[in-house]
Amino acid sequence: MLEARFDEKFDRFGTWHFGNGQGAGRLTYDPGIGLTLEFTGNDRAIEMHFGGRAGPFIISGRLAPPQAEVVTLEDCHLAKRVENYQDATATFRVGRALFGSPSAADVARSVTELWFDMTTLDEWAAPALPLLDVEPLQDARTGFSVATSDPLPSIEIAADGATVKLHSAIDRSYSNSSASFHRSTSFLVKLDRPATLDDALATYVRPLENFITLGTGSINAVRSLWIRSAEHRRPVVVLFRPVQARSQRSAWLVWPTGLFSLLDVEDRVGQLITSRLQVYARYRTVCDQLFFTIYSRQYLEGYFLSIVQTLEGFHRMNPAFRQKKLAPEEYSALKRIVLGAVANEDRKFIADVMQHGNDVSLRSRLQELMEFFGDLVSGILRPEERPTFPRRCARIRNAMAHHLPDDQNIDADEMFRFSDFMLRLIVAGLLTDVGFAPEAVRHALQRGASVVREQRFGA
Repeated sequence: MLEARFDEKFDRFGTWHFGNGQGAGRLTYDPGIGLTLEFTGNDRAIEMHFGGRAGPFIISGRLAPPQAEVVTLEDCHLAKRVENYQDATATFRVGRALFGSPSAADVARSVTELWFDMTTLDEWAAPALPLLDVEPLQDARTGFSVATSDPLPSIEIAADGATVKLHSAIDRSYSNSSASFHRSTSFLVKLDRPATLDDALATYVRPLENFITLGTGSINAVRSLWIRSAEHRRPVVVLFRPVQARSQRSAWLVWPTGLFSLLDVEDRVGQLITSRLQVYARYRTVCDQLFFTIYSRQYLEGYFLSIVQTLEGFHRMNPAFRQKKLAPEEYSALKRIVLGAVANEDRKFIADVMQHGNDVSLRSRLQELMEFFGDLVSGILRPEERPTFPRRCARIRNAMAHHLPDDQNIDADEMFRFSDFMLRLIVAGLLTDVGFAPEAVRHALQRGASVVREQRFGA
């Protein structure tokens, strides 16, 4: 079966079809750039099919032997076209490639199974995996015996709408003069009912990617992805550029040793992953924005504003926090009294002013989150900064977001400390909602993941 990895370059020649036209050329993938299709075909056929449009298009094709896989390219956009006598060379930016079945597009619309490994999943699981012992047989040319000190873990997890299996195996590879063996870990998701690939990615893959990012402290992304449907049992290999590929370094990740390993949570890993998927579904926009901010390079000002907006969203969507200054019925009564006391021509203006007057302020949200989770986040802010943090942070946000001309003298170091502190408050809140005990969150943010079995300070 063809292997297409998200973290490695891919370069294959093939023949391609669009409408009544066809061409031949190269499909390439670079983690830093994405998928590109460049092929040469009949100029008239290209003109008739594309007619000056830029996309999106769907292009089908087949790779040249030895793979000879059928390919469906989705979300293709014409980037450049160069005429050469009767032929033309067209270059496309491709959103997603599906390999392995003429009906790959149908499979992507009705996914029932998907399995995938990740760039840092093995690292996250490694401390909890048994030792691997490899011995050559008497005649080494005939093979090796492989044993582990304990059985390899295979954990089945009941999630909403699916069964998730965390599976470990021993991978081996051979060359003319050597053999290599290593333990690998992957996820298998079996859906209760068919879903589109996009829904499956949003519901199961992204939450697990980001869960492992927190665990390892490194940017984590799917490395290989296969999907299958009930009607089409042959696996389809999926390739696209993940959002994590935008970042070439992990400088924004503030936990260099990670927050927890599989060793820390192995007794409750199923419960925590189930809860993680539920928490992600509840806070999807918050989590997506949080991890996009972590993964993406940006100026400090943009980083600060993005973290503030993410924190506001987390506070708004958490039922434990106060969202109104007065009970809604009390505020409605107050509005009626105020509107009844002003002249008719002023009522619309006063009504507009009072429309959001009962919402709590950013300063109040910062204060409440710090009261809930501030004790779990040590360091970052100096002791004398904590009492003034909600007021100072809200003032900086207002000055930047509303371009207040008299309040633009902002301390960059202070803004960075505030950003890091807010980021940790959000993570502490999410981990608490997932089910980590307060002492586990505090230990994770102070010391990171356990790396030896004697260090059982995790959840």
